[in-house]
Amino acid sequence: SYIAPNSSIVIDMSECPYISSAGLRVLLMAAKQLSKMNGTGVFTGLSEEIRDVMEMTGFSNIFESFNSLDDAINAIRKG
Repeated sequence: SYIAPNSSIVIDMSECPYISSAGLRVLLMAAKQLSKMNGTGVFTGLSEEIRDVMEMTGFSNIFESFNSLDDAINAIRKG
């Protein structure tokens, strides 16, 4: 496992204009590892197009999304 127990990660998608099915698989693998290791993961910086993909694929139920990096970090810190 590449994720330590009780890890918290923020995935900044602000420079990502597109996500492929391979990218979604990587995110799914990370979500499974985070869950297994009692961790937390959140998104920030989702474009409208990627936000739509996340909603259609159910990833919005797996990873919470925040409008800014500061909001995401604060949410992770608060638990």
